Amino acid sequence: MIVAPRNGQIFLYSSLVDGRWGADRLANIVKQELGFEPRSGGLFIFFNKAKTRAKLYFYDGTGTCLLTKRLEKGFFQMPKSGKKSVSVDASKLALLLDGCSIDDIRKPVPWTPAQYSDNHLIFR
Repeated sequence: MIVAPRNGQIFLYSSLVDGRWGADRLANIVKQELGFEPRSGGLFIFFNKAKTRAKLYFYDGTGTCLLTKRLEKGFFQMPKSGKKSVSVDASKLALLLDGCSIDDIRKPVPWTPAQYSDNHLIFR
């Protein structure tokens, strides 16, 4: 189970990193390359060069946490982006950590009830 970050921000680092790097080195990337405060409460995701491991770095208010997820088969499908980081929501993160591609996922248009105006039904 992954706890959602306090501020709701989840960022995927677009470059691949050495899978041996620890919390201090990843915190330095968060600060120097992404321009975020490592203790901001955001969740930062890093992938190793083989894309078989993901490291989740976050600060929970009492200390720094570093979790590792290793896929037994396949590799992580990183989203295509020209930016240093990609912001995702919790549902896309869950899919990504299961090994799914999130490039073509679109949320459906929310349903809105029909509206009435002067006893006439209006569809939108």
